[in-house]
Amino acid sequence: MKNLVAHLKALADPTRLKIVRLLLERELAVCELAAVLNTSQPAVSQHLRRLKALGLVNERHEGTTCFCSIDRARLLKVEQLLRQFFDTPLDGLPDLAAEVDRMGRLAADERVRRCRGR
Repeated sequence: MKNLVAHLKALADPTRLKIVRLLLERELAVCELAAVLNTSQPAVSQHLRRLKALGLVNERHEGTTCFCSIDRARLLKVEQLLRQFFDTPLDGLPDLAAEVDRMGRLAADERVRRCRGR
C-alpha cells in the first residue's frame, strides 16, 4: 500500500498530473514543458524530479537539453496497483486489518449508535 500511496501523492499534484498527461502525448524538453505550463524551468524540474524518483518519467540528454518522456509500463503498473487495491477483498488487505476489525464491531460502538440515531 505504501508504494501505491507514494504514486498517488505524486500524481495528486495538479501540475505533476498535467506533466504526465502532456508527456503521454509526446516527449518534451524541460524548457518546452515550462512554456506550455507557463511556469519557470526550476519549478518544472522540481516536479519532474518527484516523478523521476518514482520511475514515471524518463529523461535523455542532447547537449544541454533534457528531454522527458513517460515510462508507460510504470504508469500501467500504478494503474494495476490501484485496480488490485480496489478489487481485493477487505480481508485480503493487511494494511486495513485494524479498520476491518473495527468495522466488524460497529454495532456495539455507542458513538456509532448515537450518530446513527439509535
